[in-house]
Amino acid sequence: MSMQLSMSLSYGYECRLKLSVNDGACQTIFPALEKLLNSSTDFQKAVAAAIPRKRMELYRSVIDCICSETFTHVQPLCFAYYKGTGRLLKYDLTEKQRAAMEAFMLRVVAAAYLAWMTEQEVVWKRLVNQVTNNH
Repeated sequence: MSMQLSMSLSYGYECRLKLSVNDGACQTIFPALEKLLNSSTDFQKAVAAAIPRKRMELYRSVIDCICSETFTHVQPLCFAYYKGTGRLLKYDLTEKQRAAMEAFMLRVVAAAYLAWMTEQEVVWKRLVNQVTNNH
């Protein structure tokens, strides 16, 4: 598991969990989401602001976290993979499902980013509901 805790001092302290973008059960099945997250750490920071750290700590990658926190039916599959009793998600999701899931997650990450950039309160479940209702 590639996690590290980093602290930096500036006007107080910032404590954040650093997960790899894609090193878990979702391994490269969401390439556009992976590309977006790798394009700027600001997208990762927006996600981290919206999902409580204790929830993020459950996952091996940011994409696993986003996928499982957005589509809760995926969580058991993800955790089974971590325990060695499951398989990569690409074997449980069709291409059509993956494409639809990725498009939706991109919209939620974009909403998180916009809220974070304008210093609005960011709560992942609210963003998911907002994107669902605007769909």
